[in-house]
Amino acid sequence: MAPSISLEQYDISSEHGFLPSEPPLKKLPSQYQSWESIACNLPSLISSKEIVDIVANLPLIPTATLTTTREYQRAYVLLGFIANAYLWGASKPLNRLPASIAVPFLAVARHLDTPPVATYAAENLWNFEPIDSQLSIEDPDNFRALTTFTGTEDESWFYSLPAAIEMRGRHVIPLVLEALDAVEVGDVNGVVERLSDVAVHLRELTLLLPRMYENNSPSVFYNRIRPFLAGTIGADLPDGVFYEDGKGGGECIKLKGPTAAQSSLFHLLDEALGVKHESAGDFLQEMRSYMPAPHRRFLALIATKVTIRAFVELSTNQVNLQEAYNHCLAALANYRTKHLQMVSRYVVIPSREALGSKSVGETEPGTAGRVAGCEAPTDAKRGPTLGTGGTAPIEFLKRVRSDTSDGVLKK
Repeated sequence: MAPSISLEQYDISSEHGFLPSEPPLKKLPSQYQSWESIACNLPSLISSKEIVDIVANLPLIPTATLTTTREYQRAYVLLGFIANAYLWGASKPLNRLPASIAVPFLAVARHLDTPPVATYAAENLWNFEPIDSQLSIEDPDNFRALTTFTGTEDESWFYSLPAAIEMRGRHVIPLVLEALDAVEVGDVNGVVERLSDVAVHLRELTLLLPRMYENNSPSVFYNRIRPFLAGTIGADLPDGVFYEDGKGGGECIKLKGPTAAQSSLFHLLDEALGVKHESAGDFLQEMRSYMPAPHRRFLALIATKVTIRAFVELSTNQVNLQEAYNHCLAALANYRTKHLQMVSRYVVIPSREALGSKSVGETEPGTAGRVAGCEAPTDAKRGPTLGTGGTAPIEFLKRVRSDTSDGVLKK
């Protein structure tokens, strides 16, 4: 049965899920060539330290001639990358963003109803191109990032794999909606069938996730890519970043950086399955404000529905229903375990190595060692090593995983 909610009105595609229904625009019209040129040359401009002077001397280009959503999304990607390259590409972080980037970035973000900062949408949802029309649209080998800071395959893969996960995750969306529709009419068999299918797709996504290791070196990620995946608030920017308005004024912006917690796909699963994140809920709710506006509205609608969990709890003596629900939760928890292991390998272990520690952490089976206690390492001067979203990643992800696995219903 088709879901009762129309996905298109929330910019969700039946063919591409939370990715755009058309591939992202590769290039803006000619009047925005200076943005395109800087973005294309970010690796060399960052390496030569020219990025600061180039951006500082860039003329302010009005956004009035942007017309389509794809053009605004492309502008958002370009300005987000250029802004972060400027702020984090000098010898020390800068706390002022010139009007040449700040003014159009604020205008574009206002039009899209998204925060004026690099987000998961900017780096993953709106920043890819398919390589070969003959290859599967779910194969990460068929994705390539349009814009990167480093020009490395590692960085392109870092953005492309989540895009491929979103693409493959598109199958989950209608199944979840159909399960919620079945809940509304008390169709136990319908819920069981959809939950079983969702669990199958979650297991497929879990198998896809470790492919990150194929083309993204932890050392390259931690030392060359990750420094540019910050927001406008943190240990190095405690007071935020001042976005100049070109008229002698401006405003201070304090926003977090891009993180997988901004993926609408997994928020949808949590809402529908009734997974409650008591200790991490405030952060996850905040991350919704970083999502594309139509996706936020979609999740707000889902939050008004009776959860699948509530239906299962009320359906006494329905063993198959409870088993299907528990299997689905277990599959989601297992995905989160794999994600936790990946963050340990890409953030925690390299950070300990940078601090000269001999400790190593929770990793994929077969990799060397484990981080003692699986906690984020601490630098005496700067506190815990934080993820790009501003949290201590291992502690946060362990809480999210525990909230998921603890939701399994007892017989």
